[in-house]
Amino acid sequence: MKFLPSGFRHNPETERILNARICVIGLGVTGFAVLRFLLRYSKAALVTAYIGEYSERNSQAIRNLFEEFFADEGHLQVFEDSSHAKSLATGAFGNSELLFSHKTSDSDSLEERIPDLRICQNVDALDEDFEIGVISPGIKPSSPLYISAEEHTGELISEPELAFRFSPAHWLAVTGTNGKTTTTTLLAHLLRVAGIKARVAGNIGPTLIDAIQERDADEYLVAELSSFQLSSSPHLCPEAAILLNITPDHLSWHGSFEEYARVKTLVYAEMKSDQLVVIEDISPLTAGLIRQAESAGHRILHLGTAPASGEEAAWVDERRSQQTVVPAIQDFGSDAVSAADHEVLKDTKLHLRLRAASQQFIDTELLDINELQIKGFHNVLNSLAASAVAAYLGADVDSIRRGLRSFEAIEHRIEPVAVVDAIEYYNDSKATNPEATIMALSAFADKPLILLVGGEDKGTDLSDLTARARLLCKAVLCYGKAGSRFFEAFVKPECECPGSLAKQASGHLLISDSGNSEYPGQATCEGGHQADVEYFASGGMRAAFIRAQELAAVGDVILLSPACASFDEFSSFEERGRVFKQWVAEAAVASGVVGDAGNVVAGGAKAGIQAVDRSLSPAAATLQTATTATATASATQSIAATISKAVGK
Repeated sequence: MKFLPSGFRHNPETERILNARICVIGLGVTGFAVLRFLLRYSKAALVTAYIGEYSERNSQAIRNLFEEFFADEGHLQVFEDSSHAKSLATGAFGNSELLFSHKTSDSDSLEERIPDLRICQNVDALDEDFEIGVISPGIKPSSPLYISAEEHTGELISEPELAFRFSPAHWLAVTGTNGKTTTTTLLAHLLRVAGIKARVAGNIGPTLIDAIQERDADEYLVAELSSFQLSSSPHLCPEAAILLNITPDHLSWHGSFEEYARVKTLVYAEMKSDQLVVIEDISPLTAGLIRQAESAGHRILHLGTAPASGEEAAWVDERRSQQTVVPAIQDFGSDAVSAADHEVLKDTKLHLRLRAASQQFIDTELLDINELQIKGFHNVLNSLAASAVAAYLGADVDSIRRGLRSFEAIEHRIEPVAVVDAIEYYNDSKATNPEATIMALSAFADKPLILLVGGEDKGTDLSDLTARARLLCKAVLCYGKAGSRFFEAFVKPECECPGSLAKQASGHLLISDSGNSEYPGQATCEGGHQADVEYFASGGMRAAFIRAQELAAVGDVILLSPACASFDEFSSFEERGRVFKQWVAEAAVASGVVGDAGNVVAGGAKAGIQAVDRSLSPAAATLQTATTATATASATQSIAATISKAVGK
């Protein structure tokens, strides 16, 4: 008899799934986790997986499944064509079809035996009908494999939907175009500080199907959910949900911005009228969604605006100063940049007003914005959203304050890397769209900023990004496949910035042909806002980094916030960010840091970053000739282990 973990629901629906003819489409991290779950608990005779394209990663995943569930040779049969024997011998698992099956005895029952596993590779269609299909988030709805899956399955669901059906208690959901990871991680942190069990899963951390097997029955699951995951999650119903923002992203996957926005609302579509939904109330789009949700009977906490009579809200009590230039928060759709858009918040307090699930009424200040360790006003909104849900679930206000003060930036999200020669380095590799980069710019309004942008182009609109960057950046360095389009957007501006907001200490908009930059030219913003802009047709992010080193002066910030996907040079935004941190570590090593140099990358988002002095020119020369640390000096050797750990090697 197969026993489900504690906390799993036992009802006709879960029994139906366990006995259903079921298939998994895609074998990435999600598909692999679903297959492991089904091989452990399914009572079906056969589980089938369809894989669109062969890859080494898929091959290794298949081998891992084979070794975990079928490696006992005494109970193994492999049904193979003439080439499969070689495949099994080499571990390649690259053939079009594999079938792993255990030998069975008369005493074995379907409830006790592991299902057979059929794997079909290099396919663009299903060849059989199934009651249920579990689709991986990387497969586009417009792809032949997705379309075929819809035609050949009674219902096509996501991995989060599958996990929810088996273990629906204590779910919290976070979505939005930007800020999901920070808010998800912060919410779990606040709950734990308050003594409430919580773990992170979903689009970050472990898969949800793994998390439900590992968590305690009374432990909250804080799920970061992407639009890909939500699109096939029709019955998801968390106890509380957060919708942070919606700006254009992943349009090629969803087909239109309208569809992308609709899918985001699925995070709360099935929630009950007494369950809390937090929605950002600053942008016109999400404000409109609030009105629709309230009309449909949902309970909405307004995020970012002071409450009207009777409203639940999380907002900032603020006094404003005109002394520092900051881009507008969330006003990404406007064409003009007005004076009101460039006020900075000063001496501001985070404020909550809501009724907790226990019916306790909360109306209180939390702390001052300057007490947060995470930078940028978007992180103020993230903090308010997480605090609201934590308070709703019973976290006491003092615990929330302690949690907010102790929470540090997480990797690749405006992550402080190092201060070298009084030049600050920040890794914001997670910024894969212009809106995320705009948010990052707002965190550095009072410092000269050198911005690295580029990578694989998503074809997004760049007008707001170029307007904000011209206001705030000393230099913008464009690289990668998207580099030429970004460069053209900067040198052919359609700017309506008012001249009264000219940056007090900006550089000059001379597009130099020094270094590796190409396509020199000159452009002038009507408002007089100026920044160096360069495009690197070759050399990729490395060339842009070296040029940033050459341009930087004492007090500057070098920010990697690419506004693009990473796949032209890297396997993921995580790899891109870790490579950037490695280069910063090499710069610190070249400057003669000993002992504490491990803080350069190992410290990362933590305190204790070492500031050092050196001449920029020798360091730039060192970086031009080295793509990894040469590390022949004893000082370099002493920190090699720390650096390797920090960059994930």
